[in-house]
Amino acid sequence: MRDAIGKIGKLSLLSTLLISTGVLADEADVFNLYASAAYTYDSNLFRLADGVDPTPLVGKSDRSDNVLGLTAGVVINQPISQQRIKLDASVNHNAYANYGFLDYDALQYNGTWFWHLTPRISGIASMARSESLVGFDRKSDYAKTVRTSDKNLFEADYWLTGSWHALAGYVQDKQSDTTVVQQENAFNLKGWSAGARFDPGSGRTLELRYLKRDGEYANTNASFSQDEFEARLIYPFNDKTRMAATVARVDRSHPNKPARDYSGWRGKLGLDWLATGKVGLNAEYRRRLESWQDVYSSYYTSDSLSVGPYWAVTAKQKLSAGLVFSKDRYDGAPASWAGPLRDDKRQALVLGWTWEPTRTIDVGASVRHERRDSNLSGLDYKDTSVGLNVRVMF
Repeated sequence: MRDAIGKIGKLSLLSTLLISTGVLADEADVFNLYASAAYTYDSNLFRLADGVDPTPLVGKSDRSDNVLGLTAGVVINQPISQQRIKLDASVNHNAYANYGFLDYDALQYNGTWFWHLTPRISGIASMARSESLVGFDRKSDYAKTVRTSDKNLFEADYWLTGSWHALAGYVQDKQSDTTVVQQENAFNLKGWSAGARFDPGSGRTLELRYLKRDGEYANTNASFSQDEFEARLIYPFNDKTRMAATVARVDRSHPNKPARDYSGWRGKLGLDWLATGKVGLNAEYRRRLESWQDVYSSYYTSDSLSVGPYWAVTAKQKLSAGLVFSKDRYDGAPASWAGPLRDDKRQALVLGWTWEPTRTIDVGASVRHERRDSNLSGLDYKDTSVGLNVRVMF
């Protein structure tokens, strides 16, 4: 908690300096402060299978917990001539009622500079950090692991002629954990990208890119290299229906451990349909291809389908629902593994409600029920979570 107080103090000092320059607090202004509180009840915190007693694992028999999250943050949206700077930074304290050893403080920020050098040359430069507790569905131990992700990005867009743009970018991506997570090893990578975009100005765009990444796993000092050919399409059919799609071919190689090499496809196809002025539908298919290194796999693919309606009850209230179905396949087993490959199926039902009683207050509630069924023993679980949050902007 002391770290959180210190971070809040730094944000308060920054706020005081900005306010002293004459900036007023309003949601449409350059500078705003906000505070939020979130309560979450989790019925199966450690994602245990039915009948498993958590006492030998975590020292208590409670399977559930109540989590309180407190956040203080600042939002800046500053235009400067043709430039624009956006920043959302916050500090967060998370307190667990039953399992206090999981308490943690987090610093989050996302800052972006939308730059223009000439009418033909523009781009973005961004820095982002997130800190969060690694979920127990993602790891095989019951220790507290806080993951920090840092990403720095620079992208340039050169308008060639007509509807054509040349694209180039550079990225630094780092993931670190407070304890070792074997399956998702911490890493540090750098890379670049090059491509082109076709933009006729109708809201429909097509991008083609080549992405090159080189990195190193933090805990093993093993290196890797990744090549991707990616295509992105945004296609609004009309003012009520919009499609967005991404597809990429991924090839990852490990010079020190060639048995861990893998390749395949990743992608996403999303559809947003506004049936009436108040009722709409979101649908998305997503295929993930990620590194996952343990005794029985080197990577996994996840195919998921989500679909759900939403209803704007009033101008200030919205109801939503969603169903999610996914199948996860773990492949690339080392030669030493002679057992079956892991195969998981997951389903989730999500209900949500949002309310904006005033222009500076947001209230939300959600219920999520999910289950996982696996062909490997001990990996099945069921979980229900209930959340309530309030956010106030100053």
